[in-house]
Amino acid sequence: MLGIHRWSRVTVIPPTDNDLLEIITALIPQLAFIAPVLLQVYTSLRELYNTPALRLSRKLSPRDLLKWTKRTASLCSNVTGESIPRETWDDVFLEAIDCFAAMIPSLPSRTLIIENIGTQMGFPSERIRLYLENHAPTFTQESSSLRIGRITIPRKPGSSRRNARPFAYTGHAKRLVEQLAVAVQHREPLLLVGETGTGKTTIVQHLADLLHHRLVVVNVSQQTESSDLLGGYKPVDPRTMGVQIKDAFEGLFERTFSVRRNETFLARIGKSYNSQKWPEYVKLLKEAISKAELRFQGPSLDAEGAKKKRRVEGDLKELWSKFSDQLRSFEMQLSSGKGKSHAFSFVEGSLVKALKRGDWLLLDEINLAAADTLESIAGLIREGGSITLPEKGDLEAIKPHPDFRIFACMNPATDVGKRDLPPALRGQLTEIYVGSPDESMADLLLIIKQYIGHLCVGDERAASDVAQLYLKIKAAAEQHDIVDGVGQKPHFSIRTLTRTLTYVSDTSRMYGLRRGLYEGFCMSFSTMLERGSREKVVRAIADGLYPGGNRNLQSALRSVPKRPDGDLIQLGHYWIEKGAEPLQDNPHYIVKPGTSVERNLHNLLRASLTRRYPILLQGPTSSGKTSMIEHLAKLTGHKFLRINNHEHTSLDEYLGNYVSTPTGEFVFQEGILVEALRKGHWIVLDELNLAPSDVLEALNRLLDDNRELLIPETQEVIIPHSHFMLFATQNPAGLYGGRKVLSRAFRNRFLELEFEDIPEDELEEILCLRCQIPPSYGATIVEVYKV
Repeated sequence: MLGIHRWSRVTVIPPTDNDLLEIITALIPQLAFIAPVLLQVYTSLRELYNTPALRLSRKLSPRDLLKWTKRTASLCSNVTGESIPRETWDDVFLEAIDCFAAMIPSLPSRTLIIENIGTQMGFPSERIRLYLENHAPTFTQESSSLRIGRITIPRKPGSSRRNARPFAYTGHAKRLVEQLAVAVQHREPLLLVGETGTGKTTIVQHLADLLHHRLVVVNVSQQTESSDLLGGYKPVDPRTMGVQIKDAFEGLFERTFSVRRNETFLARIGKSYNSQKWPEYVKLLKEAISKAELRFQGPSLDAEGAKKKRRVEGDLKELWSKFSDQLRSFEMQLSSGKGKSHAFSFVEGSLVKALKRGDWLLLDEINLAAADTLESIAGLIREGGSITLPEKGDLEAIKPHPDFRIFACMNPATDVGKRDLPPALRGQLTEIYVGSPDESMADLLLIIKQYIGHLCVGDERAASDVAQLYLKIKAAAEQHDIVDGVGQKPHFSIRTLTRTLTYVSDTSRMYGLRRGLYEGFCMSFSTMLERGSREKVVRAIADGLYPGGNRNLQSALRSVPKRPDGDLIQLGHYWIEKGAEPLQDNPHYIVKPGTSVERNLHNLLRASLTRRYPILLQGPTSSGKTSMIEHLAKLTGHKFLRINNHEHTSLDEYLGNYVSTPTGEFVFQEGILVEALRKGHWIVLDELNLAPSDVLEALNRLLDDNRELLIPETQEVIIPHSHFMLFATQNPAGLYGGRKVLSRAFRNRFLELEFEDIPEDELEEILCLRCQIPPSYGATIVEVYKV
């Protein structure tokens, strides 16, 4: 370090056990009689954590002890004397488990830690075993609060903007919600670690919806800069200013009015915003302000029980007044032409906006972020932390809103491109390991019934058959009995199953339950496998769902499904919704019955039927991947767009960047992906595994079931058009130069289709029909091609 001789070095020695005892006693003076017990638990765990056999990547620190102490003080705030009620001591035991054992991924190691905690706290082995096997907290929702196990947490007034998604309150889910709610109540930053597809983001989103908090999700990658989170100077244009207005309005509106009852009005506002019709947009927002003012002019209530309601409405009235001033300023800037000037303004990032508004912030895939990006938020994670914005010239620290909470999610460092967080940062987060929800058969059945229970009336065995089939296929993958197109073990998760069940629910009117299950399982569990494995899985699906024999299955597959409502076109046994473009015949695309081309087209039609999920086509070059997507787009009336990836592909090519106009103004020019999202086009990301991994990981939120995209430059969140579809193609890694292996977390977000080389006899027939040449010529050309 330059100039090290000018610094005085002070060595900070870790506190001794006596020091820790004094600290605990000072923190909970009314509970000084249990301080030795708390310290004894910590010291025994400290020794256990250092046992090489446990192989724990995270070390125990005094910070974990102090966290447990503060939680214990909160639980025992009403305790008097030198005895603690048994129920309260049970809760202290649960707090110890959350602080010392919840982050451990290995079940045997976690069990050993929990047994040690229970023994040191004086619990009999039967009580510890009861917790390990049967602990499921109670769950009660009230209008103003949520009671989950040992914690009661208040709910914000208002309603959630999100459409309710199926959520099963399994024992696993209840325990997770309880752990998260306790950390939220104590204002602790949270880190959720687990394999892809186990529901980390979903559980945070669900808790935010339950408590009526807005959750802002930022997909972190190596290209994420600190300015994306904190903000930076950007050229000012109407859309940049409009994003701030839009965010402020949405938060206020959902706290004041029912979102469900005003869907039409909100849709009009969204349409005017997306089309950049700013005068109409301002007019609609003024109408909303007028409605809010009328709401607050109602008769005042003098009853004692209405005081809280009047206080909340008073706060809202003041916020609506500030929003009115903000809208008036926006309107003046538009009329004066400042929205098209050369001016730059400081645009706050997602973190700063959430910090000020009191939103919840989730940093997804946080272990992909660069070290300097993580350092920019380190000050906020500390207890009583804050951040400053020196780029803005403002050196005054920004204190978090009382409702602000920060969450982070990550996959273990065993996946491609993932790494561990720095220990100093990780130690400041309350870490929870999220295991797979399918570890318990009872929980698995509850999840299945939550999605398709209403379809199982009269077919009570369906849920059990689905559970058994899912576990059978997953076990075959774990034992390497089945492999994907490049000989690797396929990864199936609870996300794979729930997507299958969602597909069944969406298509049940066309297919019925059993046929829908067959189609859904074939779509999600078989199409990424090599031929032998695919045939094995399809047979298992047929046997598991049609125990009556192959005849019942063939009868179901021959029947033409019922035509649903809407503007649809029939392709094979599938009804696909038409797009906005004119339908085009493609006579040069040869599809013959019983060929590999027909089978691949059949799989592609099935995967794109509901338009919910991205589709990845993998296969050798010239196997017809991209041309098949283009063919389907023409048949269904969708515009086809294509991005050719390469080693130097940047996120700007997808999302857009600022460009200079002929008049010298800076405007944000949206990328081709954003255009497709807004207009409902079909887009293909060609040669996907040539693009840098950090660019691809930035799209994770769009590929999730949440389907939304944040543009860092403008801080705008885009919800895709209902007709939008994202496809990707790639050649297998290792067989073609420059191709890289994609991470499990990224690939698991796609429906995968495996393409093989077109067989020689099919290739001959295609050449003859498309080029109008004699069969002998076709055979000769294929022979030359083989050489």
